[in-house]
Amino acid sequence: MRTDEEILSRIQAVLEDDVFGYQVSDLRSCLPFEVVKDHLPAGTTGDRWTPQPRDREGVLSSMRQYMPFAVEKATHHRGLSADRSLSHYSAWVWLLGDADYDAIDWEAYEKYGAPVLKQLCDRFEFPWPADNPILAAMANGDVCPDCVYGDQTGCKG
Repeated sequence: MRTDEEILSRIQAVLEDDVFGYQVSDLRSCLPFEVVKDHLPAGTTGDRWTPQPRDREGVLSSMRQYMPFAVEKATHHRGLSADRSLSHYSAWVWLLGDADYDAIDWEAYEKYGAPVLKQLCDRFEFPWPADNPILAAMANGDVCPDCVYGDQTGCKG
């Protein structure tokens, strides 16, 4: 697992590209109060700070629990929410500290990140909703079958 120093360095590395701050928030949330206190809103005290787990099982549990929400946002073409989901997963997979991060094609955002979500489910053995034809098509990079114009401009998702 990543050390406090590695996490602080990663926060600095993603700060500029993390427009909405989701990765930074996830990374910051797993640090002890004493390490992160200067980066928290004024008035945040140690007795109100509970770091999120950053051990492998804790991170995998967060990932597993969040996947249904991420799948729903991709399926229904919710751009900002789908992007947020991938930001969370990017932070979480990086926290795992192994080759898993480089094994995911993080640039495969087309189709609202469905191809990335499928890679994550395959890699970490999370359930994939195989009975969802919209998601299956999108995960393969195909047009959503509900899109009446074939380019998602008329999608009913």
